[in-house]
Amino acid sequence: MRRVIRRALIVGLALIAVSAWHILTSFEGALKRQRAFVIEVIDGDTIVIEGGVKVRLIGINAPERGEEYYEEAKSFLMDKILYREVILERDVDDKDAYGRILRYVWLNDELINAEIVRLGLAVAKVHRPNVKYQHLIEAAEHEAKVKRVGLWS
Repeated sequence: MRRVIRRALIVGLALIAVSAWHILTSFEGALKRQRAFVIEVIDGDTIVIEGGVKVRLIGINAPERGEEYYEEAKSFLMDKILYREVILERDVDDKDAYGRILRYVWLNDELINAEIVRLGLAVAKVHRPNVKYQHLIEAAEHEAKVKRVGLWS
């Protein structure tokens, strides 16, 4: 009888541990994503969300003011996400050296970081250790190069 009780107790504790782990990892995933309202587009890889927080899009580098395709990159973000609610997803690092938060930007199911690269308005740039979606961004860059669009035309 003791053996049966001990076995049931071990199985019960294992189930509790697995359930707790699942709840914690789900909660951690939820913490890495947040809804935000975009109030300004600074350029092709930096936006401002409600509260004045600057957000740097992870995994890309867009042209700077005065460079070719600067206006097109900025216009793309303005048309796509300005005054809209987006989902911001954190990777490993929270902020860059300039105090901007580092995020992947999602609009519905579209990864904006990859889409701007796919259009040839920005290039893929690895920001280690933040590489969760780098494969998607690099695939988008390959597509832009093959199609010879934007920076690759």
